[in-house]
Amino acid sequence: MGAMENKGLNIFNSKYVLALPETATDDDFARIEAVIAHEYFHNWTGNRITCRDWFQLCLKEGLTVFRDQQFSSDMRSAAVKRIEDVLTLRARQFREDDGPLAHPVRPEEYIEINNFYTATVYEKGAELIGMLKRLVGDEAYARALDLYFERHDGQAATIEDWLTVFEDATGRDLAQFKLWYSEAGTPRLKVSDRFEDGRYTLEFEQVNPPTPGQPVKQPKVIPVAVGLLNPNGDEVLPTTVLEMTEPRQSFTFEGLGARPVPSILRGFSAPVVLERETSPEERAFLLAHDTDPFNKWGGRTGARQGRAGPDGHRGRPARTRLARGAGTGGGGRDARPGVPRTRPAPAGRGRHGPDAPCRGPCAGSGPHQRGARADGGGAGRTARTRARGSHRDAGRARPLLARGPGRRAPGAAAGRAGPRHPPRRRGAGRGRLPRGQQHDRGSGRAGLPARDRPRAGRSWASSRRAGPATGW
Repeated sequence: MGAMENKGLNIFNSKYVLALPETATDDDFARIEAVIAHEYFHNWTGNRITCRDWFQLCLKEGLTVFRDQQFSSDMRSAAVKRIEDVLTLRARQFREDDGPLAHPVRPEEYIEINNFYTATVYEKGAELIGMLKRLVGDEAYARALDLYFERHDGQAATIEDWLTVFEDATGRDLAQFKLWYSEAGTPRLKVSDRFEDGRYTLEFEQVNPPTPGQPVKQPKVIPVAVGLLNPNGDEVLPTTVLEMTEPRQSFTFEGLGARPVPSILRGFSAPVVLERETSPEERAFLLAHDTDPFNKWGGRTGARQGRAGPDGHRGRPARTRLARGAGTGGGGRDARPGVPRTRPAPAGRGRHGPDAPCRGPCAGSGPHQRGARADGGGAGRTARTRARGSHRDAGRARPLLARGPGRRAPGAAAGRAGPRHPPRRRGAGRGRLPRGQQHDRGSGRAGLPARDRPRAGRSWASSRRAGPATGW
């Protein structure tokens, strides 16, 4: 926990209040600044105006998260802060929306109240506030926020009260926007374009996938921030917010002398997955000429990777294969490195899915399900390897381990390939079975469960000598 906004007595985790310049990093100071700002803003959006009930938690938390994000953007770099926030949203909240625990920003029920404190309530709740600001504009948002504080100071408010304030201040109907609070899931935004006779048309289609308990969804209001650039890099259309309200909708721009390069979803204007076919050349062009920092960063990652996923995530890395010749052994530590070569990993394989990158200790490898067999087992074949760090370190690569007997296969010493060794478990020495499967060869006791293993501080040999009455 970072802190808690008790009225008149905020309580902080000391980690987010105290720091030593000799040991604290820049990120530590930025986090302290953000947490203190968050609790400071809670004095208004959380204490002076609080929630009528727990189901309105996204109002005070989403609004306060958005306010502390804006504060950090003003104090530091707005572009860097936005990129960090989107990376967090994609890594945590998008996965939540795509899984069995998907729930609306304002849930309708709960079993345990701690389950309310999720990335959907906090991060996606903040994105909804940001979308509302983009739809009405900065000036109208400021007027509506002042009216909200004036009208509901000292009261317990609801989402309906919040949206009514914006309707009164701007004259807009936000009934469709309210669907963002009641429907779970991350919309998919498919984009295609065409250009003819100086008319450039962008065609959008929104797809709202089913989630647990909500098989059918209605189209939502999606603010799509768009800019257009000429082939020479000049911006012919500055950032314009297009409001998508239908399942399929098109927008046309006229009077263009050449086919423009679109910059779509600038500033990540809506929490959606953008699906559009782009080339590395187009991404490199946006990197060089786009005026929007977020999409320029997207062009940078796309140009560097050659091709990224539809939502900007890095695609699956290439897989390294290590040629193994005679005398390399059975895939143990003494295997001599061969000549590495790479090829794209096939889609749909591996435990991380066809498009998801691996962020864990297996980063940098291809599909690698636990216990997956290597490519062969016969002489002259190749073994799939996991490079340590990158492909240029393939000289130190290790073959993937396969499930099999814990001994070297016959003929391995002569250079013929055989079954791989199983991974050695922590605490298991040479010639010993994995923990939990050790046995007393003399008495026939095999497969002792964890509760029957020797007590801490006593060796296996001394336990055996102690006898069954006192040894276990």
